[in-house]
Amino acid sequence: MSLSPFESFLLRASTTVTCRLLQHVDILSLVSLSRTSKQLHSLYSWFAEMAWDPSWRYRQWFVHILAFRRLLRRCNAVVSGSFALQFFQRRRYIGSDMDIYLRCAGVKEFCLWMKHEGYRNVDGDASYVRTNFPEDTLKAVAPRNSKHGPLLGVHTFQRMVGSARGHIEVQRVQLIVVDTDPIEHILFNFHSTAVMNFLSANRAVAIFPMNTFVQRVSFVTHAPPPASKHIIWRRKYRKRGFTIIDDSTPDTGHRAVLGARHVGDELCWNISFRDVHWERGYYGTPRPKLAFEVLSSDVAIVDESCKYKIAEPYVWR
Repeated sequence: MSLSPFESFLLRASTTVTCRLLQHVDILSLVSLSRTSKQLHSLYSWFAEMAWDPSWRYRQWFVHILAFRRLLRRCNAVVSGSFALQFFQRRRYIGSDMDIYLRCAGVKEFCLWMKHEGYRNVDGDASYVRTNFPEDTLKAVAPRNSKHGPLLGVHTFQRMVGSARGHIEVQRVQLIVVDTDPIEHILFNFHSTAVMNFLSANRAVAIFPMNTFVQRVSFVTHAPPPASKHIIWRRKYRKRGFTIIDDSTPDTGHRAVLGARHVGDELCWNISFRDVHWERGYYGTPRPKLAFEVLSSDVAIVDESCKYKIAEPYVWR
C-alpha cells in the first residue's frame, strides 16, 4: 500500500520540523497516529523516546543526570508536583519548582549533593514545615498522631541561571521529607487527582491520566481545614486550564474510575526509562504495585469539600 501524502510529509520532513509538529499534537491523537501504519508507529516510537526522556528535563536543572537518578533510587525518592505534570504534558510552567519527595534516611546525602550541583540552601516557603537534618530523624522516630501531619520537613535550594533569552531565572528545588513511602504520600495526602503523577529512578506514572490530560479535570481528594489554605492551589490549577471538581461542583459528566486499583495498572500511563544497574536503596526494593482504592461518598467516608477519597484497600469502607 502506498503512503498517503500526510505520511510522506511526516516521514520525509526534517527531524526539527517533525518534532515541532508532533509537539503540538495531543497524546490521544499521537497514539491514534501510531496505529495507522508501521512507518508512523516507528516515527511515533522515535518521537516518544525523545518527548518523554527524563534526562532532557533533568538536564535543565542538574549537571550530573545519572548521579541524580542513582540518588533517586538509593533514597527511594520521587519527583512529583508541577514537574511531573509538565513532563507528561510536554510543557513548561515558567517559574515552577521541582519537588522531590523522600524519607529521612537519604535527606543529608541529597542535600549535600544539591550543594555540589551549585544550589544553596535558603529558607523554605512559609506554608511548609522547616527543619534541620537532625529534626527530620527525631520527628520520624517520635510518637506521632494525625495532628502532626505527614511532613517531617522541607529543605529548599535555589540557584540563579541564565535563560536562552538572556534573562536571569531562579531555579528552586524542594526536598520534601515525609513519614511514609513517597508514593503513598502522593496518593493519600495530595489535594487532587491532577497532581498524582511521579517520576522515580526507572519509570514515570500518571495515576489519573484520562481525567488529567484528556478531560482536564482534577477531583479534590484531600482538603484538611482551614479552607483558606486551598484557595491558592485551586487558583493556580484553574489558570493552568483545569476544572476543579469537589463535592459542591455541579455535575459535569466527568467521573473517576472507582474501586480497587494499584500503581501502574491499566488505568495509569506508565513510561519505563532505560535501566542501568541500581544498588539497593536505603528502604530496600520499592513496591511497584502499591494498592489503593478510589471511593465515593456512596460507600465510604469522604472528607468535606472532597469529591472522592483515595485510601488503602478496604480500610474506609
